[in-house]
Amino acid sequence: MRWSAPVRRLRHFARVGALLLLLSGCYRRPDVGVGGPIIDALDIVGGDAVDVDRLKQGLATQATERFLFMRGVIADYETLDEALLERDLERVERFFQARGFYEAKVTGARVIRTGADSVRVLLVVNQGSPVLIGAAGGPLAVQLSGLETVDDSRVVAAIIAASPEPGDVLDEDDYERAKREMRHILADGGYAFAKVSGRSDVDLSRHEARLRFQIEAGPHARFGEVKITGLTSVPENVVRQSLLIAAGDDYSASALEDARRSLVNLGVFAAVNVNADTSRPESGRVPVEFSVQETAPRTIRLGGGARLDALQLSSSLTASWEHRNFLGGLRQLALEARPGVVLFPTRMSDFPSLSAPDRVMMQGSLEARFAQPSFIEGRTKGLLSASVEVRPLLYTETGTDEPILGFLEIATRAGLERPFFSHTLFLTPAINWQAALPIDYRDLTLGTLSPSVESREVENLYMVYPELTARLDLRDDPLDPKRGFLLSNSLQVALPILGGSVSDLRIRPEARFYITKSRLTLAVRGTTGLLFPRNYDADDKQAILFRGFFSGGPFSNRGYAFQGVGRHGTLPLSSDGGVPCNATQMPPDPGCLRPLGGLTLWEASVELRFPLRFVDPLGMVVFLDSSDVRPGRADYGLDTPHLAPGIGLRYPTPVGPVRFDVGFRLLEALGNEDPEGSPPTLFGAPLTLHLAVGQAF
Repeated sequence: MRWSAPVRRLRHFARVGALLLLLSGCYRRPDVGVGGPIIDALDIVGGDAVDVDRLKQGLATQATERFLFMRGVIADYETLDEALLERDLERVERFFQARGFYEAKVTGARVIRTGADSVRVLLVVNQGSPVLIGAAGGPLAVQLSGLETVDDSRVVAAIIAASPEPGDVLDEDDYERAKREMRHILADGGYAFAKVSGRSDVDLSRHEARLRFQIEAGPHARFGEVKITGLTSVPENVVRQSLLIAAGDDYSASALEDARRSLVNLGVFAAVNVNADTSRPESGRVPVEFSVQETAPRTIRLGGGARLDALQLSSSLTASWEHRNFLGGLRQLALEARPGVVLFPTRMSDFPSLSAPDRVMMQGSLEARFAQPSFIEGRTKGLLSASVEVRPLLYTETGTDEPILGFLEIATRAGLERPFFSHTLFLTPAINWQAALPIDYRDLTLGTLSPSVESREVENLYMVYPELTARLDLRDDPLDPKRGFLLSNSLQVALPILGGSVSDLRIRPEARFYITKSRLTLAVRGTTGLLFPRNYDADDKQAILFRGFFSGGPFSNRGYAFQGVGRHGTLPLSSDGGVPCNATQMPPDPGCLRPLGGLTLWEASVELRFPLRFVDPLGMVVFLDSSDVRPGRADYGLDTPHLAPGIGLRYPTPVGPVRFDVGFRLLEALGNEDPEGSPPTLFGAPLTLHLAVGQAF
């Protein structure tokens, strides 16, 4: 029986809905109403001049959180307690008063029934007129006494800029924040013994306040003796070089914090504490003690893993050895081996009927990394690395009888890393040398391919490219961020020197943002890539394999398999069912189509993360990924956005969350055929599954 396109799409959606229900677990409603009716909503009216959301967060009475119009999914049910509500009325009035509305009163508190076991709490506030800082303005609205004791004009200007503005509403938090900022400005300018006190005079009859700040700068300070305690095997001279502060230097609070972060980033201390002794202002010196706790200098790690996705079923072992004080001097040496096997042709693209493996293909890598701290100067780290990797190049439609192209990749890298701005900005200039040597996986012949495929333009490829990487990281947690942002960029210039065979310019900027409110985290990511070849073009398939851009996979567009987004075509050393694929064959056999990559890339993702209270500590995400890869230079367009909404589960671990994601190709489900390829389906629906460790971004 043939189904119409709308009916087929409806069946796809039904299958997806059933799968998502299985992923999220059976929804159940716990016992409710214990201790009082459920609070369906909490509304505060009449408080337009304050942050009502912040006010609600400080109350004991809370509304039950909803997700997708359902209560009790991400948090427990909140029930009404009249005694707590009575105390909350006082908290509401105090909140308004602390923000300058000294006459605010709660004029009404109503509990409105919204269902058999739920209510809405409505609080009505008369906020009154605000108290302004110097209602009439003028020089007496904000008085700064003691500025004459500060002899640095830049510090004076910064203190004046940090003081509240006349005419603003008197906010206690802003007032206290201004005093803290003034103290920090003074300490950062060398006034380690400075004190800032203040007083506010409020005239309620005139709704006016005058603020007074008393500044006692004290003497300009210098660092005293700098001690480092807790060292056993770590050499003190290298640690001191990374501090960049010494006795007699001008005191700076920022320099002190920067030194602490530098010790943390050495990677050899489990804890770093700093104590600055400001108890003797008459000396003009601030002795500093860095107390550290060393970790074991050597680490051995053994582990393993398995991979089942649209490309392959594989397993690998990981063995690594790291020495963080190699030959003394805090030199770091790490060796890592990852041997593994691919069981071919078993893969998720054939699910639910997985093919039995009939071939075992070896793959693996060996890598060595060396780092020299205090290279050239105290904060610059010298970096060296070398790696060897052998792997097959697999695709979702790789036939069991066709020759399989693989590569032996040899890579070396030498560079420097330097942090700036309290270790939030990292710049890494480096030079890379890479060789990609083709392998015929039928007989593991290196360099020389079998006669049936040796004429298909597969050759050794050598790449030499200087690179500058910049990363500005202001996230709260690099493994599982909830607040902050990350900006990064990679700039590469491939040169035909030292045996290099390609010449191009490659740029890859990226931005990530994170916002958390209550238990919900909103994560947003956007990236683009631009490649400008000089001695090849987008039709040079082998060069594009290593220098071009691809999209799709667990850390990219999750609706597609690895590198599944973008144009498809025939590649060297591939075939369909044992028949060699010919690039001149028109039209090409569908089984011969492979991802070709491109010169222009864009990706965008938005993700909402939240905990599941029924199965703590399990979490869930809903996401929307989109991306595109095009062959032209700076060739952007939105006609093929490859939209992929999805859902996933998260289980936290010390090395990052283990995640299981299901991506759904929306446009394909709506009947729009992908002109670039035929992505594999799951249960007949346009789905892709991913299992990985670490957040997608």
